[in-house]
Amino acid sequence: MLNTIFHIDQNKPFKFIEDLIFYNSINSVLDLFYTQTIITENYNLIIERNKDFIFESWVGKNDTSDLIDYNKHFKLVLNYITKKSFECLENLEESNKKIFLNAQLNLMFSCINKIESEELNDFKVVILNTLFTIVSDIQLKFSHLISYHKVFIKIQDNSTNINSIFQPKPEIKISFFKELHTLLIELDLIDDVVVDEDVFLDVFTSNRPQTISEIIFIKPNPIVAYFLKEIEPFFNNLNGVTIEKSKCFLNKQNKPLKATDLYTALSRGNDKNKDFLNRIDARISKLKETYLG
Repeated sequence: MLNTIFHIDQNKPFKFIEDLIFYNSINSVLDLFYTQTIITENYNLIIERNKDFIFESWVGKNDTSDLIDYNKHFKLVLNYITKKSFECLENLEESNKKIFLNAQLNLMFSCINKIESEELNDFKVVILNTLFTIVSDIQLKFSHLISYHKVFIKIQDNSTNINSIFQPKPEIKISFFKELHTLLIELDLIDDVVVDEDVFLDVFTSNRPQTISEIIFIKPNPIVAYFLKEIEPFFNNLNGVTIEKSKCFLNKQNKPLKATDLYTALSRGNDKNKDFLNRIDARISKLKETYLG
């Protein structure tokens, strides 16, 4: 039974977790836990043994099954599976590793979306946390191969520790950038077909944005410069110099914005754009109330 449950397919290292989510194989894990019960005169010894971990729990003879610590057992099994799965990843041939890792991250993205679309229970919360750990570990261990994947945003959704070249302030969450993206679309500062949410998040939340990730503005420089200046308080390192160095912000002519462009645009009178700038002020003020207090 152990060998069947804990078998790791080299070509599908996370098949076990995929089955938990899409084929409801949670019961197989719990059945394994229960069938390992050793009955004694006064107690039941619930034991899970493997060369990598041991779990034991003594329960009274008359205790009901809901007193058995399935949750702890489940976490142990997932930790063991995750460890073995990463051994498969580390043993991959270097030439195939990047493509293979991308495929695993695609799977993680699908798994997380599946769980988040359902009503959570204790076991699903454990699985979801395991998925976040797997993605985070892949991001850390294989950053030399994969600098961006859309699933990386998932692990930051509830995090206030965003590793970005612009250094968002500690209280800023991913939800802020999603709202900011919507704001830009509604103010017609960007084309959402050209600058979708994934691209926008990559530019603002990644330490090394993809070369294809660019925010292309469709308004004149004075309006763009004003907007970028207004969102500086949300960051510790967003300014003309870092914007230029990133090469991720383009003007309406599709040319990278330079610090001098921004400073020059800000120094000009903006009387003719006053109404539009007031709209920017109003929207940014609401974000400041929400995220900066």
